[in-house]
Amino acid sequence: MISAKDKGMLERGFSVLEFIAGSKPGTANINSVSKATGIPKSTVYRLVSIERELGYLLYDEQSRALSLGIKFFELAALHSNTQSLADLAAPQMRNLSALTGETIQLSVFDEDRALFISKISAQRAITIRGDIGQSEPLYATSTGKVLLAYQKSTEQSEIIGRLTFHAWTNNTISSVEELERCLITVKDEGYALADEEYDSGVIAAAVPILDSRKQIIAAICISAPKFRTTREQILEWLPELKKAAYQIGIKSFTDAK
Repeated sequence: MISAKDKGMLERGFSVLEFIAGSKPGTANINSVSKATGIPKSTVYRLVSIERELGYLLYDEQSRALSLGIKFFELAALHSNTQSLADLAAPQMRNLSALTGETIQLSVFDEDRALFISKISAQRAITIRGDIGQSEPLYATSTGKVLLAYQKSTEQSEIIGRLTFHAWTNNTISSVEELERCLITVKDEGYALADEEYDSGVIAAAVPILDSRKQIIAAICISAPKFRTTREQILEWLPELKKAAYQIGIKSFTDAK
């Protein structure tokens, strides 16, 4: 649980950023931030130093003015891109969920994990976890394996080298060698399965969504509890899943023109 002290510093940090974001260009500085927020100048200076180091603020040595850094614009672009992709994918995801009666999820690669950006839940009593904004391990999930399998070889090796394996179930991939063999199969076959590898009793199949250069931009999956969906059944849905992924990919680069 976050401490009161940490929460207070976080709130102050955001207050600084919010004031600078709302200021006219060239007018925000240590004095004006301190006066507007009520935060002591020494504390503002420390917060600004940290936020500059992280790329969230810029400091003009000549005018001593503060402004938002490139990190903010990178985050805004990421949010815009993922939101646009989720919007583009929504019709296909709804169609897949109606066809299969199961949960459809859309994930992107984010900080060595698979981040959910959209989800259509099954209209049944039992559904699948993994809400929008949550992330899951690359090596234990169907979308994670797809996102990793379609990375460039050098980047894939670097990512794998950073992973820490945890045995979520008895079926979870537990070594680099096992993961590398799995990724070769995923790339060869064009899809990934996760059969009770992250959640007991859950099976999922995922395929890549590719852009016009055949680079992966996301992964889409069908997830279902095994008591009502067999491995054979989920494989029978693969053609429809791949078709949906292709159509989403086409829309993504057509829309960008």
